[in-house]
Amino acid sequence: MAESFEKSGRYIKEFLKWLVPDAAVKQVPEFIFQIDLRDDRTKVRFDRSEMEDFEVALEKFPNTNYFHTLENRIRFRMFVALGAKGLIPYLQISSELLREKGEWLKNIRSSAAFDLDFCEVLYKGLKLLSASIAKTLSSGLNLPEVQAEKRRVDSLVKFYEKQMHLTSSGVSMESLSYLKAAAVCVIMEKEKSRQVADIPRVRKAIDADIYSIVSRIRDDPFRDIRLPEAIHDYAIQQGATNTPKTPTYVRQSVPDPEQSKLDKLLERLDPRLRRRREGAWEALRSDNPDRLSQAANSMVELLDQVISQVCKDTDLASFLTKKYETHQKTEWVDATRKWIRQTKDNLHGAKHHADEQSEQLTKALLTTTESIILVILE
Repeated sequence: MAESFEKSGRYIKEFLKWLVPDAAVKQVPEFIFQIDLRDDRTKVRFDRSEMEDFEVALEKFPNTNYFHTLENRIRFRMFVALGAKGLIPYLQISSELLREKGEWLKNIRSSAAFDLDFCEVLYKGLKLLSASIAKTLSSGLNLPEVQAEKRRVDSLVKFYEKQMHLTSSGVSMESLSYLKAAAVCVIMEKEKSRQVADIPRVRKAIDADIYSIVSRIRDDPFRDIRLPEAIHDYAIQQGATNTPKTPTYVRQSVPDPEQSKLDKLLERLDPRLRRRREGAWEALRSDNPDRLSQAANSMVELLDQVISQVCKDTDLASFLTKKYETHQKTEWVDATRKWIRQTKDNLHGAKHHADEQSEQLTKALLTTTESIILVILE
């Protein structure tokens, strides 16, 4: 009986009430949830195995990648059902796609066959993504990862322009990742069009287009493919913001003024660096048994990248002495940097043992490293 999956049923009903507060929501026989909003009735269907798996995940594996994978499958089923009808125009579905978590495929080669209309969508998105990557490269900085992204995206563009399709019997996971990102670029463009549209029927038609694309990338071969870093750079360049509606069950981290200042400086240097800083804190807050060493490693790598980009023709001590005119003001940096590296090594050696003292030490390492980066970039 559907009633036996109490936790998953309650989760779905509570999520729908958050998503459409004015709707009447009820579970009808089997695994169908009915949403009545104004004069519209929408039914979202799940099968028994989905409900059963999600029930177990809610009970035994909350906040794990496995849980997030199942959660996304549940949530996006509801997003698409309601969004395709224009019933959630306030939701930026691109933000939901950008912050997805889950168990991503590590390596795959898959056959991909797309209809011509969807190929045109992907081609448009690839062109947008290529232009975004070119903008990142225009900084003149040495960004080999970004240069590799440009080559990969441009090769997909050339393939389409030559073949007039994007169908292949052996598509790599990397190519699927950039094709998925291309689809998200188009979604974001359509969201901007919807925002300025005055006529309700036009906005509804745009929503239908948006969620048609969403349904494609939430299905094979894209569903379990992680988006590349390039799409996050694109979102920053477009001035994208998170959806006005944020689920209460998503833990929010509000940066303090110093972190906000640091993020602006990192974005100015290299937009990818801000995400690396955020990733270090996300690792610390995760349930990964190696979270302390991963968080420490991420933040130290961020510091190393900042120093590498800023001190190209000199060492850090000389850079700081020249910047601040007196060595006494900055001599603590070298000593603190040595402490950071030693602490990181100790945490790495003690991974899997996340006691309270180690966690406090990791937090101290992260905040102190951020302070050093501020000294370098301000």
